[in-house]
Amino acid sequence: MKDDSSKVLLVGPSYKIADYGIDYFENKRREGYKILSYTGSILYFREIGFAPDYFSWFDPTSALSQAWGAITESGDFFENTDMVTSDLFHDQSTLYKKYGMSTSTPMNQKNYRKITEELPKFFNKCYWHKVRVVDMAHLRKQSLAFKEKCKYERLLKAHPRDARRLKNKIRNIEASEFEGHKKHGFPSPQIPDFKQHFHLIHSVAFHGPSSYSADKLTSFVLPLVLYHFGDSLDEIRLLGFGDFEENGRNAGRWHPESFKINKSPENQKKERVCFIRGFKFLFNHYYSDYLQKEKIKLLFENENSYSRIVEEVRH
Repeated sequence: MKDDSSKVLLVGPSYKIADYGIDYFENKRREGYKILSYTGSILYFREIGFAPDYFSWFDPTSALSQAWGAITESGDFFENTDMVTSDLFHDQSTLYKKYGMSTSTPMNQKNYRKITEELPKFFNKCYWHKVRVVDMAHLRKQSLAFKEKCKYERLLKAHPRDARRLKNKIRNIEASEFEGHKKHGFPSPQIPDFKQHFHLIHSVAFHGPSSYSADKLTSFVLPLVLYHFGDSLDEIRLLGFGDFEENGRNAGRWHPESFKINKSPENQKKERVCFIRGFKFLFNHYYSDYLQKEKIKLLFENENSYSRIVEEVRH
């Protein structure tokens, strides 16, 4: 069963959400927004005494570390909150393993049971949506085909012989791309049908001069929201996603997932760069066109790395 709400406020785990108190979230609810808390932001909601409409997580570490205590030690505080996530963790996380996903939490029998049996008891309803996993390498092939086509247009007049050779290469790439689209169930080479299927984009990192990774917003959260609310959705408002710039200057501020801060500054910087590139790649190639086609607004509550990418595309 899906939700027919037209407006969703997605709240991520960045330090920035601490700038918004309970009055802000109560006002958003009165304005008709369904409020979805992703991973560590649930700690902040518990701290300010506000129960969101939804709680979501993807990595078991997010559910079983700090979020676990905030939820299980809160009595019936979240009794009107629904949990929504992917159906990758039943049958001892068979699908999670099948798709080559990993987590720092030992996926033993005890943790399987905590995720699939104990955690749901603290929520009103639990939605375990089936996924279609999309390998990001497949998406990269599309990017390659696009770049080669641009090169072909430039060569056509100046070097027609080179252009003809390049055209054969493009045909081979597109043939491979077509097979990939059939495999993943995309209705067209450009845009997945996010309403019909929950397309989970496998978070594979690509290394090199322009390394990038699929961040959780574009690889998991947006596909989940577009699927769960897609039939009537016309606005997604984002808070707590893409706030990378000031992380190093806010050590004393509230942070929902302290286990992520233990990485070295150098590794944090590399990770941020990869996530920003990944967001730009996926937004440019899929979400921009899809959101425009479906007339869904994507709004940011504050300016940050992700909002600037979205504004660049719009202009």
